[in-house]
Order: sequence, then structure tokens, then C-alpha cells
Amino acid sequence: MINIYTDGSVVNNAMAGDCWPIGSGGWAAIFYNENGKETWVAGHCDKTTNQRMELRAVVGALQYLREKYTNLSELDISFHCDSTYVLDLAQGKINIKSNLDLAAVFLELIDGLTLHWYWVKSHSGIVGNEKADKLARGFAKRKLHTEVADGSVGDKTWMELGINKGERVRAALLINVLKKRIMQLERQK
Repeated sequence: MINIYTDGSVVNNAMAGDCWPIGSGGWAAIFYNENGKETWVAGHCDKTTNQRMELRAVVGALQYLREKYTNLSELDISFHCDSTYVLDLAQGKINIKSNLDLAAVFLELIDGLTLHWYWVKSHSGIVGNEKADKLARGFAKRKLHTEVADGSVGDKTWMELGINKGERVRAALLINVLKKRIMQLERQK
């Protein structure tokens, strides 16, 4: 059993026209294995939104798990998240209108996995959530080093996703995966 607590944070929010408030962002994921051993991944992004950082935390966690385990589909994995946006996306309850690039990566990473999703109230004393919040805020404020376990740091979308210029074709394919998933969800309604 692996329990994962994720959180995203944005500081110095400013409105950008009709867009969501943007600012300096951080994200974090705290992992607890069946023995209670704790590990984490985290990162920073400039000019971002809170929803994007919340989703980036889950993507970072899934990327880390995919690199660490070859038998990921056989593991019992639970995500504990204070973001209803992420939970609704994971459970197919919302139409994706923003963060399409990151949502495509997210949907590809969860494809074929059985994951358990739990909402936790933020700032309620839940240790994993509090640690994820503290790390995410630290990275958003750039008070923590940006060299992190999964190496995912950067100011640009492509860099944030670990996609260099040669891999943009892969990103386009991921967006197609997202479109197919949206069509599947719409047919289920």
C-alpha cells in the first residue's frame, strides 16, 4: 500500500485579464509506503495557477511512481488531496477546459491503473497533507532548493512537463489521448 498526499500552492497571485489569478507556484507529493517510510517529490513554476499546481503535484507523483515501480498496476495506491478540481478530474466528473496539456499527461499516467482518491480538508492537522502544503509553499516562495527528486522544475509548460523540443510530438499525442478520454466521458453521460 502506498499513500500519497499532494498539494499545490501559488503565492503573489495577480489577476491576468479574464484568467485565473497567476503567481509563483510550487507543488509537492509526499509518499508513505507500507512500512511508513516517507519520500517526496516537489517543484516550482513561475506564472501559474493554483489548479495547475494541484494537478502538477499529482502528475509529479505519478511520474515518480512510474519510474520507481515496474508493476504499478499491481500496487494499492491511494491519493489524498485537498483539491476538488483534481479529484473531479480523476473521477471523470468535470469537462476539462483548462490545463489541457497537463490534464493529457495526467490521463495518460492514470490509464490502466486502479487508484483510490480521497479528499482531505486542508490545514486540518493531517500530517501528510500538512507536509505537502509546507513543501509546496516553500517551493512557491523559492525558499527551498529547486533540485528535487524527479528533476521537474521550470518556468515553461514544456519544461515543467519534462518535454524538450524533440518530444513535442509526444505532447501532441497526449493531447489526442485527452480528447479521446473527453469523448468517452461525454458518451457515458
